[in-house]
Amino acid sequence: MTKKLAVLATTIAMSLVLADVAKASTVVFDPTGTAGSSGDITIDRFDWQPGNTLAISPVPFPVVTAGTVVTFLYQANLGTADCVSVGCAPSGAIFTNGQGGNFFTVAAAKGEQVTFASGTGFDTFGPTAAGPNVFNIYRHSVIGNDLTGDCFVTDCTGTLILSGTFDNDPATFFWELCRKPGKS
Repeated sequence: MTKKLAVLATTIAMSLVLADVAKASTVVFDPTGTAGSSGDITIDRFDWQPGNTLAISPVPFPVVTAGTVVTFLYQANLGTADCVSVGCAPSGAIFTNGQGGNFFTVAAAKGEQVTFASGTGFDTFGPTAAGPNVFNIYRHSVIGNDLTGDCFVTDCTGTLILSGTFDNDPATFFWELCRKPGKS
């Protein structure tokens, strides 16, 4: 089955939001992790809360030049899991983070290339295939702490529930998360 899992829109600030509804397909998501279909919900996007981004460069930012590849590290807590495509019933926010004691976080690493270096640190970036370009979604029993960075990955008994890579689309600055043919 080659259904798209979802579409991941990312901005320069790496705010992860599964968004591009025109391309999104619905998926069944089980926020409770129980066996069987009890508790399963149909969604087409994760709406992440504002999180944290750290840019790692091989050279200091005031002296970075165009073409330099920078790695952005990102983490955020889930806000809601939504279904807003045509035909969703119910429509809107289907799951709110923390509901039933289930909390979800994302941690991502994305390579970006400096497209304009100002010399003052106000630089612009574009997509590149270089870099780690991965994301991981975890389930926790507590919310991730934006100030300390705790409970976003495997600490706090986090369980990895979804892992993937970004497929670059430099024309639109969007990356699609697609299920590979033959994979479920």
